[in-house]
Amino acid sequence: MEEASALDFTVAIPTFNGAERLPAVLERLLSQTGIEHLQWEVIVCDNNSRDETAEVVRKIQAQWQNSGVENVPLRYCFAPEQGAAFARQRAVEAAAGTWIGFLDDDNLPALDWVAQAHAFVAARPQVGVVGSQVHAQLDGDPPPYFQQIASFLAIVERGCDPHRYDETVKVLPPGAGLVVRRDLWLAQVPRRLFLNHKGKAAGLASEDLEAVLHLRRSGCEIWYNPDQVVAHHIPDERLRADYLESLFRCIGFSRLYVRLLGRPNWQRPLMIPLYGANDLRRLVMHLLKHRQGLDLQTEVQCDRVYLSATLISPLKLAKKAVLDQAQSVQDRWHFPHREAWLSALAAALEADQFQLYGQTLRSLQPSEPSQSDCEPSEGEAPSMGPAVQDSIAPTEILLRMAPELARLVQPLPSPREFMALAARYGLTARIDRWVIRQVLQHLAALPGSRYNWEGPRYSINLSATSLQDDSLAAFLERQLALRSLP
Repeated sequence: MEEASALDFTVAIPTFNGAERLPAVLERLLSQTGIEHLQWEVIVCDNNSRDETAEVVRKIQAQWQNSGVENVPLRYCFAPEQGAAFARQRAVEAAAGTWIGFLDDDNLPALDWVAQAHAFVAARPQVGVVGSQVHAQLDGDPPPYFQQIASFLAIVERGCDPHRYDETVKVLPPGAGLVVRRDLWLAQVPRRLFLNHKGKAAGLASEDLEAVLHLRRSGCEIWYNPDQVVAHHIPDERLRADYLESLFRCIGFSRLYVRLLGRPNWQRPLMIPLYGANDLRRLVMHLLKHRQGLDLQTEVQCDRVYLSATLISPLKLAKKAVLDQAQSVQDRWHFPHREAWLSALAAALEADQFQLYGQTLRSLQPSEPSQSDCEPSEGEAPSMGPAVQDSIAPTEILLRMAPELARLVQPLPSPREFMALAARYGLTARIDRWVIRQVLQHLAALPGSRYNWEGPRYSINLSATSLQDDSLAAFLERQLALRSLP
C-alpha cells in the first residue's frame, strides 16, 4: 500500500449504485484533452453496490482499450464497508498516482480537468490540496432560494482567480473535484474517520470536510483552482424540501465535530460550552424573526433545521461515540481476525474469486405410495399406479472462496464465520446477487440456450437482507431478460 507511486495522476470515483451515472463520468474522462504527456489512471471504487455497477465497469473496461486510451488503465476496486469515507480510503490505497483527483459519480469534469489539475500542482510544489470550481447542473430552472443553499450542495464558485484558503476563515473545499497528494493523505487522514456513515439515514455528513481538516492540520497549503471545472448534477428530487431538510439536519449534527477538529486539543473542552451558547442564541434569534410564519419558506425551514441540529449535535456525537466503541468491542470479540477476513472477502468480490459447488439434495423419507395413490375412489377409473415422483433431485448451491485466495487467508474462516462477517458489514445481498448471476449464466449456457424446466434444478439460499429488499424482484427480472430466460 505504501510503495512509491508510479503514475502522475489517479482519478478516483467512489460510487454506490452508480450503474446509470458512471457511463457519463467515464465518457468525460475518456475524452480528456492535453494529457498526452501524463501517465494517469482511473479507479472506480464500488462501495458495496447492489445494482449492476460492477458489470457496467467491466463492460466499459472491455471497450476502453479500443478507444484510444490504451495507456490509461481503468481499474475496478471494491470497498466492503458502506460509506463514502471508506470508499475514498480504499481508492487512495489502491491508487498508483502521485496525485489523486476525486470525482463523485454525479460529477462531470470539464474536458481539460485532469490537465488543469496536474498543471496547477506541478507549478506549486508547496501545495498539498486543491479544490475545483464546481457548477450546478440542474434538470430544470433553479428554485428561487438556490443560491442560499448552494454551498450545502457542494457548489463552489469562488471567483476567477486562484487563491489559498485562509486558515483563519472556516471555509474549505468539498470532496467533489478535490485533488490531494497521495502520500499526504496516507500520512494524515485516519483510515476510519469518525464521521463515516451509511448515508443520510445515519444522521451525519461532512466526512469529506473531516478528511480535509486532517490534511490542513499537517500544515500543507490548500488552494482553490478555478480552472479545474466540474459540473455537479443535482436532480430535482434533491431540491425538494424533505431531502434538503434531511441534508441540513445531517450537516448540523456533524457541525460540532468539524468545529473542534479545527481547534488545538487544549481548546476543545473550553469551546464546547461557548459553541453551545452561541448556537442557542442564533436559534432563538431565528425563531423570533420568523415567529409569525406558519407556512415557512423552504430556505427558512432548512435554516431552522440546521440550527436546531447544530444545537443538539453534542448529544448526537456522544451517542455515536458510545455506539462506535460498543460495536468495536463486539467486533473484536466475534471477529478476532476481522481485518484479514474482510480484506479477503473484499478481494473475492472485487475479482470474482468465489467458486460455486453443487450438493445434491435427497429426501431421507422413503417415497411410499399412499392408499389414495393406489386405490381409486368410487366412480373413478383405476389408477395407473403411484403419482409420478420428480426424478430430478435439486442441487443446493454452496459458495466458497477460490482456492488461490483461500490459501492466503490464515486462519481460514468457516462458512458460518464467513457469512456472519458478511452479514455484519451488509455484504450478504451483494453475495446473493453474485450467486444468482452465476447460476443464471450457467443455465443460459445449457443446450438450447434457454432453460429447460425438465433439466437441472438448483436451490439458492438467500439471506434475510435479500428477501427484505424491495429491489430484488426487479433485479431478477433484469437478469432473466439479459439471458433470455423465462
